[in-house]
Amino acid sequence: MKKFLFLFCLAAIIFFTQNNRQAPNTDNTPQIYYTDRLLHRLIPVDFPQNGSSQRIADKMVQAILLGKDENEEILRIIPNIEKGIKVRVKGDTAYVNLSGELTERITKNPDTEQLAVYQIVNSLTSISGINRVCFTIDGKTQEDFLGFLNMREIFTPNYDI
Repeated sequence: MKKFLFLFCLAAIIFFTQNNRQAPNTDNTPQIYYTDRLLHRLIPVDFPQNGSSQRIADKMVQAILLGKDENEEILRIIPNIEKGIKVRVKGDTAYVNLSGELTERITKNPDTEQLAVYQIVNSLTSISGINRVCFTIDGKTQEDFLGFLNMREIFTPNYDI
């Protein structure tokens, strides 16, 4: 009986843990990830587009900069700065260049930094063919972004954020 109760509890924990995670969209529609108003998580929003991965990525970073300010559940954390984000797709990697001006205007704390980075990473990797993202700031590889994440890493999506 104890064994059955243990297995039942373990199965329940696994079930609830797996069902609370955000999963990538399975119908191949790209999604933009926005930050919720309370800065707790990223919210996926469908971004139906056609064309090459490069074309979709270009449109997506522009949409990220424009934000979704009319939605009260979403909070802009990446400022709308002209040419603040540029993206180049090569193979399965999106190379993202952030302007120094953009990075200076983002609130500097670990949560905001993680949400901003993964807003871009999760969004771009939702495009078919893009599996990872590399960052530069003003064209140079930086050790950190706002002082918390190592920006020399190759980023893959994190749907737990």
